[in-house]
Amino acid sequence: MSFREVIEAGLDSAPDCIALSYIDMRARLVLNSASRTPLPQELLDRVANVAARLFLGPAFGTAGTTSEKADQAAILGSRHIYLFQRMQTLPDHAFCLFCERGADAAGLRRHALSLRARLAHAL
Repeated sequence: MSFREVIEAGLDSAPDCIALSYIDMRARLVLNSASRTPLPQELLDRVANVAARLFLGPAFGTAGTTSEKADQAAILGSRHIYLFQRMQTLPDHAFCLFCERGADAAGLRRHALSLRARLAHAL
């Protein structure tokens, strides 16, 4: 599968998700995305900035010890869940699943880990 096909399949296999964005956090750019409905560029820009602050900024350094960097974060809004997953092989890259608030959080976490492996394979 091509990288684009993996992005589209990743969105299709998460029924409560509205969009999936792949982000270069150093550049603060969404490199690829798929969505069920068109999203404004401003939203994609905000997602890229939030991912960079979460994983590269000083506020979110560790999950336990100073040598153990977190690779997954969720933001729960009043209507949506934003699940951010850092890529294992490219730590300056991440993706975001933008989902309905009622989505199964544990299922989203499992889906993100599986999707990370498929994206890494497609790169």
